[in-house]
Amino acid sequence: MQIKGNIDVVNSTRIEGWIVDINSPHNSLELDVYVNGLKYQSIVANLQRDDVGEIFGFSKLGFFVNLSEERLRGSEIVLTLKDSYLPILNTPIMAISQEAKTHTISLLNQKVSGFDFLTDGEKQWLTKVVFPNLKNFIRHQQKNEQQLFNAKTYHQLSLWRSVKQEAPLNVIVPVYRNLKVTQQCLERVIQSQRNRPYKITVINDCSPEPEIHTYLDELANSGQIKLIKHAKNEGFVRSVNNGMMSDTQSDVVLLNSDAYVTDYWLDYLREAVYKEERIATGTPFSNNATIFSYPINCQETEDIPKDLTLEELAQICRQVNQNVTIEVPSGHGFCLYIRRDALREVGYFDAETWGKGYGEEVDWCQRALDLGWRHIAATGVFIQHVGSQSFVGDKTDLLNRSLKLIRKKYPEYDLVIQEFIKSDPFATARRNIDLERLKRCGNSFILMINHNLGGGTETHLQDLVVLLESENIIGLVLKPYAESKDWVELTAPKLDLLARYNLSNDGKTLIQDLQNLGVFHIHIHHTIGFSKNFLDKLLKELALNYDVTLHDYASICPRVSLSQAEGKYCQEPPIQVCELCIEEHGAHNSLQKLYEEIDSMEIWRSNSESLLKKARKIFVPSQDMATRMSKYFPELEFTLRYHPEVRKTITLHSQNDDKSNIRIGLIGGISEIKGLNTLYNCASYAAKIKKDIEFIVIGKTANNSLFEKLSNVSIYGAYKPEELNELISKSKLDVAAFFSTWPETYCYTLSEALENGLYPFVFDIGAVGERVRKLGLGYLIEPDVNVASLVDALYSFANQCRQQEDTVNIGNDYSDLFMNKYYNL
Repeated sequence: MQIKGNIDVVNSTRIEGWIVDINSPHNSLELDVYVNGLKYQSIVANLQRDDVGEIFGFSKLGFFVNLSEERLRGSEIVLTLKDSYLPILNTPIMAISQEAKTHTISLLNQKVSGFDFLTDGEKQWLTKVVFPNLKNFIRHQQKNEQQLFNAKTYHQLSLWRSVKQEAPLNVIVPVYRNLKVTQQCLERVIQSQRNRPYKITVINDCSPEPEIHTYLDELANSGQIKLIKHAKNEGFVRSVNNGMMSDTQSDVVLLNSDAYVTDYWLDYLREAVYKEERIATGTPFSNNATIFSYPINCQETEDIPKDLTLEELAQICRQVNQNVTIEVPSGHGFCLYIRRDALREVGYFDAETWGKGYGEEVDWCQRALDLGWRHIAATGVFIQHVGSQSFVGDKTDLLNRSLKLIRKKYPEYDLVIQEFIKSDPFATARRNIDLERLKRCGNSFILMINHNLGGGTETHLQDLVVLLESENIIGLVLKPYAESKDWVELTAPKLDLLARYNLSNDGKTLIQDLQNLGVFHIHIHHTIGFSKNFLDKLLKELALNYDVTLHDYASICPRVSLSQAEGKYCQEPPIQVCELCIEEHGAHNSLQKLYEEIDSMEIWRSNSESLLKKARKIFVPSQDMATRMSKYFPELEFTLRYHPEVRKTITLHSQNDDKSNIRIGLIGGISEIKGLNTLYNCASYAAKIKKDIEFIVIGKTANNSLFEKLSNVSIYGAYKPEELNELISKSKLDVAAFFSTWPETYCYTLSEALENGLYPFVFDIGAVGERVRKLGLGYLIEPDVNVASLVDALYSFANQCRQQEDTVNIGNDYSDLFMNKYYNL
């Protein structure tokens, strides 16, 4: 039997259409008509239809259903072949009166003015164009109005009816490759404890691995799964559809063969989906599931956090988020609970469009939204997802293809998702998990406050966190989140978590959480990115002693580095000159807006002094910094604490084996204050006088194009910390040069040069000069030396280093009794 047909008219009074079996067109078909799930009548499609009769050579194939009874208005109509129970001709459809449609549109039109999410132009478009045209269409095009209100593009629009009886459950697992992962998945599904029974349907999509066929056959033969076999590879979407169609009564859970479940997972997932009406799908939290990912928003990983087993993490989710569901724009196909009543309305996945997969669940979920269904995240359920096992080689191409299709079909979807990510409705649910993990990990916490700009400040902070851990103290790090003025993040490097707080809503919650954890001390490393009001409130509410480490000169100089234009040291002039400097050159990018609000160097320094004088201790990493800061705040005491670094005995020597050109290394990012112009002047002068000196930048510069015409300068570019030692070794350097023109406060790149056995050549300013002088080895020269003298000194010192070796002790070790030695606590 091969059926063709169409519903031409559908409204609140009648349904008209035609239907034919093209293999037997002269035999009129019998149809059953169902109204709201109950059989209404049986009809024979034998009415005269000359318009389509010409095509099939037989005209008696029309049908008519009388719906004139008032009780049938607004009903769900389903047509089936006689006694087949399978919907045909794109039913279910709705029997809606013309009056109901036009009146509803009129009411909507009246409400548009109150829709704040619309612009004035969009409101005018709806009220003057869209709604009037809709009403006119309904009034005058009744024969075709079902194209709009029961359109195939929306699949079957039907009346929602609550399912009073509980649908059975069917877990559908498509399988293609990777036996080991598939075994772990299915064994967990089979063995997990449950309160509600469910059956397991596995689709073997013609796997290329013989071992998978054998394994699945064994499970099927033992009665543990129902197995559907494909003779050829049909792709993920058709596999899922076949599984869903294998039992038309059950709710379904689509489960990837690389997803690992735990006890009672489906009980809790079902409970979340049936928490409210009109919820079509539910998706759990996972480590690898785009917006549903934990521990970090939209950051996917194959593994779960190392401090927990999967079972422990799932148990925490149940404990802290059991009744927490969050509405989402779409579900995720790695583990997707779909209610059968939603499936009946929306239809199955669109296999023709989505083929092997990626995007099919987004498409289905958008179709469901169009029909008034909703989707939720069940944050009390956690399921591990290894990720993309079936399409390892094709993933990028499939994703790119699906993104294009989604953008074309649902042009608003990208914006909806981006807004969802930005507002982060999952933040509280993730925090609940984070806080429970922290409580289980310990009861002794120090709060570290820092900016989010990285650099030496972050390096020092992370070193402190490691040392604190050696004494069973957890360092919590509070930073501004990205460039947002509203969000902050609380991290614990030991646990790989990131709890986000929106200060406009969650500021009080943050303080309460810190109090509940039992934070006993605060260490402020930097305040860039935090408002003064927030910090004042935080310190007041927590009412704890706090220390401050000064890493730069932001407390006295909004430019941070005591530098003028082109990176020159300002010589610390009177405050009036400082204000002119800020007016002309601006503050540091991260402080510009804050300074504009204050617009006074006197108030700026007064605010800094207010924070510092309430501190238990003010740490500085060099005596040079202590001396400078005392000039501005003479009543404050500055405590010298060199940054912790492991003690080592190092041999300094030239590493240039071939002894040809002198090779000078510069390590790290070379900006103007780090000596960009000095490097250019030295290299240009050396090239001009044909001095056999090469400059090797192990890092990047603020302006690489400046050196394009200088053959004696090589720039490696950015590197990862773990790559630095090898890069230095390969560079065959004679010495390491430090051309910083501002009084640095410590300089980790100096430490890295010494650890790699390089003699330092430095400008005698700030902590760099202090440290080299204390070391007793190296070369110090005044920053304002002329370029000829500087190049000569470099050349001479490098040659000297080729003739000698020196053993030296470096590092500042606080590892034994760290809290006592460093903090005096």
